[in-house]
Amino acid sequence: AYYFLRLFCRKTGKRIEGFTDEALESLIHYHWPGNVRQLKNVVERLVIMADDTKLDLSHLVDQLQLRRPWKNHPIPETLQELNAVKKRLLEETFGNIQKAFLINALRASNGNITRAAERVGMQRPNFCALLKKHRISPERIKNEK
Repeated sequence: AYYFLRLFCRKTGKRIEGFTDEALESLIHYHWPGNVRQLKNVVERLVIMADDTKLDLSHLVDQLQLRRPWKNHPIPETLQELNAVKKRLLEETFGNIQKAFLINALRASNGNITRAAERVGMQRPNFCALLKKHRISPERIKNEK
């Protein structure tokens, strides 16, 4: 990913330092059905659209959403299996969106948890619980700029 990042930064003249830890973790754990070509295309689009010095999870959310997230799993044979697949996919997708939501709120508040929670209409303890659940560090967000 860093190879392609440097390549496209040179081509576009943009200065992007790298990926946040959360974004890099998502890139590493993502199943790349298109292998290296898909990674190259995703990084190229990210560089073209980026206006920050670091690429984060919110930049990746649109790029990494699968059109058919179930395609590498067998087709369920019973209603119970179908419901289990539905629940798992909803939890995974919602988790990714929730994580990007938290990161965006922190960014908009320069890493200030209280302001971020107020901004999105949440109580601070609930916001903190979600940060812990998703292992998001407000300090990292604050230090990105």
